[in-house]
Amino acid sequence: MYSIGKRGGPSFSLCSAEVFIFHVSSSCGSRELAGKKLNERAQGCGNTHSDAMVCSLCKEAGHTKLKCPQKPAVPPTLAEVRAEKESRIPPEEVMATLDITEEDVGKLTVLTKICDDVAKALKKGRDEKTYQAAICQDLRAMGITCTPEVIVPILYKGLQVATERLDIELHDYLDFIFETKCTTSSIKPEHHWQVISYMTTQKKRFGAVVNYNQSASSVGVEIDIIIRNEGRNYLYNLQTGQATMLKDY
Repeated sequence: MYSIGKRGGPSFSLCSAEVFIFHVSSSCGSRELAGKKLNERAQGCGNTHSDAMVCSLCKEAGHTKLKCPQKPAVPPTLAEVRAEKESRIPPEEVMATLDITEEDVGKLTVLTKICDDVAKALKKGRDEKTYQAAICQDLRAMGITCTPEVIVPILYKGLQVATERLDIELHDYLDFIFETKCTTSSIKPEHHWQVISYMTTQKKRFGAVVNYNQSASSVGVEIDIIIRNEGRNYLYNLQTGQATMLKDY
């Protein structure tokens, strides 16, 4: 606020947010003040900072766009979208008993035993390809045809954009793919989706992530069996026969 005026005469107070034009009338000998406010955001000398704020969204005074009641809704995050999709899935589809034959269960049991035998024989300290070669040796000894290191194309809109290499593919025993790991941690979701992508490309119904865990706390090989059923992917528990659906995008 500023004060102006002639010494000994009346003074006039001005807000810094206002500009006035003065007109002195000599005919009546009195000073006449005619003011015109040029800044409409200030409404008087008693304005507060919030009164002078103007929202850039609604053009109303008194708040900023961050607190604007007309602020557009924030788009949901990817996690929120997934949670909403999952909420629409009936509980009976998240946990399910899959329609697989006793013969299939028997063959899955044979394949998991092979992986366990390899772990017991080779112990820890080997690399992934060594465990993989040992599995193939046992498969062939049982007359099961298999191919290691199969090149898998990655297609996008009908065109190949890259290639990947799956570890072991079975042909005549069971529609099955092995993905072997040799890590110091447990099997992770990305390992599940890796084998699922191979199963999709190679049109296999069964697959497994086999992790020869090298951590000090591990006591055996980890085997996660995945089954594709009616277009959906399930993590299958061979002991209980229960399956948990794995949710894609």
